[in-house]
Amino acid sequence: MNDIRQIFPDGKRYISNDRLPLPFSLRWLLRSIAGKNETIWTLFSCIPVLLIPIVSYHLFLAHGFSENLALIGGALVCGLSGVTLVNYALKYMSDGFGMLCMVTSLWLFKIDQWELAVLVTVIGSMANEKTFVYSALMSLNPLALIGGLPVLLRWLLYKHATPDDDLLKTPFRTGVQFHKNFWLDAKRSVLIWGVTIIAFASIDIHLAVVLLVAYGSVLLATDSTRLIQWAFPIMILYTLPLFPEVWAIPLIALHWFNPYRLNCI
Repeated sequence: MNDIRQIFPDGKRYISNDRLPLPFSLRWLLRSIAGKNETIWTLFSCIPVLLIPIVSYHLFLAHGFSENLALIGGALVCGLSGVTLVNYALKYMSDGFGMLCMVTSLWLFKIDQWELAVLVTVIGSMANEKTFVYSALMSLNPLALIGGLPVLLRWLLYKHATPDDDLLKTPFRTGVQFHKNFWLDAKRSVLIWGVTIIAFASIDIHLAVVLLVAYGSVLLATDSTRLIQWAFPIMILYTLPLFPEVWAIPLIALHWFNPYRLNCI
């Protein structure tokens, strides 16, 4: 049987023996554990795809939503391709593990288990530096910033390789050029959210700041959806109060089969 999973350029870097340039050199944990072992990398990819909706369900319960709405929230997570599909489809990537640690820390902070939340944030940030950024932004808990300490130490003490392509040498210029048509293309910039675009109807300063960071991150890369949808927990938290439960089945089906969710990179 042919393997439908693909090796993304970032993944090729993580399984190489070469010293890596920034920002890839900051993401050392999974690379150190898995090396070139495809089975271990697959576990780090596929287990988060299964666990992220489950942990999200508990996060939504912790925020006071009913079991029905929390289940709907978990189902909405499953339909976001930048959270599930891309983390399954791309080999040797750290995003899924980082997202799992991020949403777990949000849940732990919410139920006042801050010691465990900090530990999970630190572990996740050694795999992907975005973990502590989004944990801090969405929890509004400054303790999440402790997760940035290993990132800072790695940045200061590690001998990073010299950037080897234009994206890494001039990330902002490359990102801006690559996304010059992105902002006015609703299929790529908005409709990727599926039914969770409902959240935009109740946008406030908190959601706006998180989305500003998420959308701003594409200006330093050639990817879009898989970066933007790191903001999935807050998008669904803002969606659920407005979600019409009586229409749950057709809306979730629409969300899962949203044709624009395939813009997952």
